[in-house]
Amino acid sequence: MPTADRAAPRRKSGTKIPDQWLRQILSLLYQRRNLSRFEIIDTTGLNAASVSRALRYLLGSGVLHKAGDCDVGTGRRRGVFTLNAEAGYFVALDLEGDRLRFGLTNFLGDVRCRWEECLEFRQPLLPEKVVEGIAKVTRDLDEFQLGRVLAVGVSYPGLLDAEGRLSAVNLGWTKVPLLAVLKEAFPWPVFMERDKETCIHAESWLGAAHNSSNGTPNVPARNRTSFVLSMSSKEPGGGIPPRCPSSSELGGPSAPHFRRRSACWTRSS
Repeated sequence: MPTADRAAPRRKSGTKIPDQWLRQILSLLYQRRNLSRFEIIDTTGLNAASVSRALRYLLGSGVLHKAGDCDVGTGRRRGVFTLNAEAGYFVALDLEGDRLRFGLTNFLGDVRCRWEECLEFRQPLLPEKVVEGIAKVTRDLDEFQLGRVLAVGVSYPGLLDAEGRLSAVNLGWTKVPLLAVLKEAFPWPVFMERDKETCIHAESWLGAAHNSSNGTPNVPARNRTSFVLSMSSKEPGGGIPPRCPSSSELGGPSAPHFRRRSACWTRSS
């Protein structure tokens, strides 16, 4: 849930670059790290002219680097593109379980700083503690780097209403206006995501289901395969990635005192 909508970026000529093109290309590069222009076209389904325009914009803005050239076996070499790790920073917040977890990552998701704090289960947590944790992981950034913080991502348990008020048993919260607190304290967009969905995305991007294409954005439907994520604690839970036609969440809420979820997955064509 972003705090504000952004207009599509413009090149110096004034031509709009649709956000969707940029999201597709950046998401793909984030997962695969290095791609040629041809591979981007083939995977996203965008036409060659659209990809070229988007790549020129991203290169010009410093978001991408040209990593070199690859030999495609036809005597021609194709440029390979990669993300600039220091093009931006993200703040991550995990409110699940019996600990508060804060992290600062670079544009590639490499953790630059982290902070954890134990919770007293069911005891009301002051929202100011969340603000303090974010301040701790960003305090060593200079003014230029703070200007490159792109967003705050929050993985939350419990229920979030349409106004951004969170109810979570482990935090002792009932309709606490977390989104409003974060928007008031920091100038960055805030994105809220349920903890189950965060686990699904983590598995599909970095875990056992990394090569399962229904967990990968922008893969044409004809090329997709499927995986199912099963989470085990004191109560079972699970999920199917939201791009799957039969998307649903299974089982009950996660129990408070587990250290690590186990995940198993199956693939079907």
